[in-house]
Amino acid sequence: MIKLEAGIKRSASIWGDTENSDQEFDWDHKGRTEISHIYISHDFCIRFIQFQYVEENGFLSKLSPMPLKNSYGQSFNVVKLAYPDEFLKGISGWWNENVTSLTFTTNRDTYGPFGCKKKGDDEFNFQTGDEPLFSGFHGSNDKIGLRTIGIYVNPEHASLSK
Repeated sequence: MIKLEAGIKRSASIWGDTENSDQEFDWDHKGRTEISHIYISHDFCIRFIQFQYVEENGFLSKLSPMPLKNSYGQSFNVVKLAYPDEFLKGISGWWNENVTSLTFTTNRDTYGPFGCKKKGDDEFNFQTGDEPLFSGFHGSNDKIGLRTIGIYVNPEHASLSK
């Protein structure tokens, strides 16, 4: 269930198996919205995902931390967003014990799917609409790969105009 409260940044949802996990690495990028690049390693699941942000001074940030124990996938992709005109407005994919597939939707394009859907996987889909309501990612990695992924949504950025 997704809960949003005006004026308060809340975790909208978390996808992946949080019950049956020996989580090794939790990460939280709450409030980090100025995404310039997304780096994804994948094969039968998402092995790792890293983000690069534009800082207030206009320079690119260092990459977000990468779990040390993850193995690399057979495929690696870089998504370069047309910052500042392009913003994230949705994330979807599939999960089972780990996140197996991810697709990112922006106001300009769709990137993915990365990874692969398998029989028995569960689907997730979260779209924030045409306004820049996305307010950061959070998730966890285990020794296999991306265990969970979630997003923050900030309804303070919603407008009344159509």
